[in-house]
Amino acid sequence: MPGARPELDGTIEQSLARGVAVALATVVAGPGSGEQMLVWAAGQTRGGLGAPRLNQRAALHAEQLFERGAGTSRQAFTIQGETIEVEFQLFSP
Repeated sequence: MPGARPELDGTIEQSLARGVAVALATVVAGPGSGEQMLVWAAGQTRGGLGAPRLNQRAALHAEQLFERGAGTSRQAFTIQGETIEVEFQLFSP
């Protein structure tokens, strides 16, 4: 999958092979740039974006993407006074 670290890339491929959609969240600006996390519609996650609160907020945003069927989006989050921009890619089987 474009942009995913190798260990997450294999997990994305496995999810798609099982017919399960997954979202890849990547910090693209701010503290933790380059950190990645996978989110499934059922709420499970793998990886992390560098801060527990950011992980929670990003997972909730990803759940909204599943509901809308959105492919790619960006969202800015403010965590402890820092603005962190996260890109989301939704992969569907």
